Amino acid sequence: MLGAKNLVISAAAVVVGAAIARAAPPGEGAAVVRLTGAELAALGAVDLATALALVPDVIVVADGRGGSTVDLRGSRGAAIRVVIDGVPVTDPYYGTFDVGTLPITDIAELRIATVAASPVDGIGGSGGTIDVRTREAIGPQLVVARLTADSLPSLGATGSARVVLGRHLGLRLSGAAMAGGREFTVPAAPTAASLGEGRHAVSGAGRLAYRDGDLRITADGSIDDRHYVAPPADATFGSILLVDGDTAARASATAADRVGALELEAQAWTHYQNQRARVFRDPAFTDQLAVENFQAVRSGARGQASRPLGDALRVTGAFTGEFQKAAASDIVNQVSRGQATLLAAGGGVQFARGALRGDATAGGGAILGLHPRVWPAATAVVAYAVARGLELVATAAHTSRPPTLRERFDQNGNLRLGPEHTTLAELRARAELAGVVHLELAPYYKRTTQTIGRSQVAATGGELLNLGAIDAWGLDGQARATPHPRVEAGVAYEYLKARAAAYRVLPAQDDPIGVLPHHRFDAWVEGRPVDGISGQLRVTYASASIDDTAVIPSRVVVTAAVTAQLTRAYQATLRLDDLANERPETSVGRHAAGRQVLLVLQAAWD
Repeated sequence: MLGAKNLVISAAAVVVGAAIARAAPPGEGAAVVRLTGAELAALGAVDLATALALVPDVIVVADGRGGSTVDLRGSRGAAIRVVIDGVPVTDPYYGTFDVGTLPITDIAELRIATVAASPVDGIGGSGGTIDVRTREAIGPQLVVARLTADSLPSLGATGSARVVLGRHLGLRLSGAAMAGGREFTVPAAPTAASLGEGRHAVSGAGRLAYRDGDLRITADGSIDDRHYVAPPADATFGSILLVDGDTAARASATAADRVGALELEAQAWTHYQNQRARVFRDPAFTDQLAVENFQAVRSGARGQASRPLGDALRVTGAFTGEFQKAAASDIVNQVSRGQATLLAAGGGVQFARGALRGDATAGGGAILGLHPRVWPAATAVVAYAVARGLELVATAAHTSRPPTLRERFDQNGNLRLGPEHTTLAELRARAELAGVVHLELAPYYKRTTQTIGRSQVAATGGELLNLGAIDAWGLDGQARATPHPRVEAGVAYEYLKARAAAYRVLPAQDDPIGVLPHHRFDAWVEGRPVDGISGQLRVTYASASIDDTAVIPSRVVVTAAVTAQLTRAYQATLRLDDLANERPETSVGRHAAGRQVLLVLQAAWD
């Protein structure tokens, strides 16, 4: 019953949305990092989390619930927009997405935009966009299978198959299963105890596609179920989180066509999630401290269209509507319920002539119902080729992220919460020198107002409020060189400093974003000494950071990967993580797993 009403809403909304405009993909006008599935597989990535860890602009962080999320320039959680084939996939309750749940065999291309999404792209994305394109269902027959094993230990298998059903019809099916037996050491009194991870997960996905000329119709569905113990603190004893059931199911449909010069696209989606989580005081699971069970549904639709105006201009517009609903219960079976309807609309114009390119959008969003909120949004990107091999790109954006269902309707939430607002300015320089050296330098400034956070005033009971502003300024730099067709070397540097302005009774604060290093370096070298053999050595440094009032030490992590193309169909990859076994501290009292050995065997048949 929780999702039936929303499916009807989605079906109605997609009919309306079919006539609305379509713009460029997220971040196309600004800085976008692109990696193909083949590149990621060769570097030993096994899922979206390990793929993102290969990108210098991205920090993959543990989310405290046993999963992984990302940090883009200090933005985290619900501020990051994650889309798969254009459809938002963040969970309807927390507003986050566990990037460790998508296997690498499903990924055809990965795009990361570190600037805010435009209002044409949909709802949210004030902190950036993770855009995943999966394998097409239309195309030659293809079967890809992978087996993975590591020293944690864990064992996994993934597979994807594409078959031709007709001249214009194709089907792609994929599945994954994994089991983990990692042992945690819990410093419980009076003596340390051992605790098994007990991780197991299964997932499946399918896509049915029809293509005839400009007409494209696809239907996608996926289901994922997992069970695990979240890594507990290993330095000081704390509580233990057991997620003994987390099921997510998603379905979506997309239709696109061209009518004269007008390009139309419409999407509809629904997402159901049911999670059961329990918190214990002891590793024997006998002393239960808290329970959080929730069911949530998000259903929505989006329509876009675009058309050229002459040779240099293209106009776009878009409309997105989404309905969210959740019910959550606690240890005494007290139930919190809430629902929200969100809207976003925007239009824009793109210009390209000679050395000059521009992309400007404007629009806004709204939360309807109890305590409605409306916010404006706009983005502007101008790129100019100053000289051969040198381009300057200026980006300005103002956008917002609405509060999640949990932030508004949880027992400790606040119905009156409004959206966070983020304003960004960036100037990026790109240079290509003799086709051998690539340089990028991007200073930026970001200001977030109405920041959602816990009150520090005792009288309010620590409720969630829209607090003051956080200012962040930083610099991204990267240099890559290809001195020989078989060798590439690179270095990347990220600097970021944040400060919270004084707000009412709260004083100004340095480092308001926890576990955020001011300096990060990535250095790597890739080589292909002979045909069929390739490898990469990567060194990552992060400076010390602050978690509440505790200092997280600086860290240096070394990883290496070697890939061998054994035959035309078979490929093997050996990856070594944290070679020096540094086990860096990820938050107070929690350390990474340390040195790991991963073996991947992949086969592809056409």
